[in-house]
Amino acid sequence: MYVAPLAAVVSGAGVAPVVKDSELGASKTTKDLVVVGGPAVNTVAAELLGLKYPTYGSDPASGFSADSAMIKLFEGKLTPGKVALLVAGYEAKDTSAAAKALVAEKKFGTLKTTSASSYSYA
Repeated sequence: MYVAPLAAVVSGAGVAPVVKDSELGASKTTKDLVVVGGPAVNTVAAELLGLKYPTYGSDPASGFSADSAMIKLFEGKLTPGKVALLVAGYEAKDTSAAAKALVAEKKFGTLKTTSASSYSYA
């Protein structure tokens, strides 16, 4: 898999377009998504978590605590038959650690992080 512009054509191993949540348009309900960033910076993340946008990590409703992140799969939350994988953290460094953990470990669950380059599972 590789990253390409939204207008790219899918062929072979596939293409994963990268767009801002504000540019998602109809793809929000017609595509499977990988949503990166928490409900303070990403409207789709807030919707997946059932929160008002923006909801910051320090807000208890966010579901995040300091130095933590989540990788969570939502099935049918935005559209029946479609999935959205949320990769988000309390702060940007935690989101970064969650993304690195996903790529390196291919695990899902609650992460406890200490820096943008190190992470451990709770």
